[in-house]
Amino acid sequence: MNGSPDDDASRLVYADELQEKHDPRGEFIALQIHAARLAPTDPRRNELLVRATQLLEVHRKDWSPLGLDWQFERGFPNAVQLHVSALRRHEAALQSVATLEDLEVRFTNAAPADLEGLLSLPLLQRVGALRFNWHTPHQLAVDLLQEPWVARLERLQLSWVMLPEQVWQVLGRVESPARHLPALDLMLADARDEFLQLLDPAPWPRLKWLRLSNGRLGTRGCGVLAQAGLFPALEHLDVSWNRIGKQGVALLAKSPLIHQLTSLDLSHCQIGDEGCAALAEAGPQALRWLSVEHSRVTAEGVDLLRAGLPSLQFLGA
Repeated sequence: MNGSPDDDASRLVYADELQEKHDPRGEFIALQIHAARLAPTDPRRNELLVRATQLLEVHRKDWSPLGLDWQFERGFPNAVQLHVSALRRHEAALQSVATLEDLEVRFTNAAPADLEGLLSLPLLQRVGALRFNWHTPHQLAVDLLQEPWVARLERLQLSWVMLPEQVWQVLGRVESPARHLPALDLMLADARDEFLQLLDPAPWPRLKWLRLSNGRLGTRGCGVLAQAGLFPALEHLDVSWNRIGKQGVALLAKSPLIHQLTSLDLSHCQIGDEGCAALAEAGPQALRWLSVEHSRVTAEGVDLLRAGLPSLQFLGA
């Protein structure tokens, strides 16, 4: 394929060439690109994606570089997950996949040789989304958060690992490169009140998406999140499966942050109807998506939310 790997026009020209040769990959590329251009609610989008999925099920083995488990975007392999040992084996070949943007590395039972020099690999510094999951060694997490190139990532994920205080201290420093991330995912990373209190109060200027789910956050942690100016660009916040409670959500509801969020996940947070009342009274006009599932919310609380937040497009309750 000639042209930039991010150029849909070049991709469609390539798709036409393949279709002229009766290569099913051409139809697949065109289907995914046209589906991506349609709104999620457009019924034509689902029809295109169903056909694309059918083609992928038949030809996945032939279209997947190195035989790995790839996800495809706009017709090309875009995301892959693999163990760190496989990453080291296939490093050179993965570098040749120009459309790789999302890399997930898992560390269960990782050998010391697989970790040596890992953070200096050009591949890690090239992708837009980097995910270190499943038993990431603590020292590796500390070293990663001090790498200057982390500031150039679009998304960083450190999940499925209980991050100790040392990691949160490094993350919280004002000079941390992570402060320049647009998206940070710390699901199942043992987020807790005392760890959030380690965050320097200086702003995270680019952070738009933050997940702190499956932790031990409570009222004090919500107080940190609610600090004025800490997250001036934040739009999406996920604190599900935490100990937020009615007092924690009341702090969020009184903060400037609530009025900039477009989505908020409070499922499994035990906020009760009183928490719903606090949100409804705040009346955040930007909020479009809200989940309070399994949070001791009754029909009364749902009614309060629907009356106080008429702009919601989705309410999971």
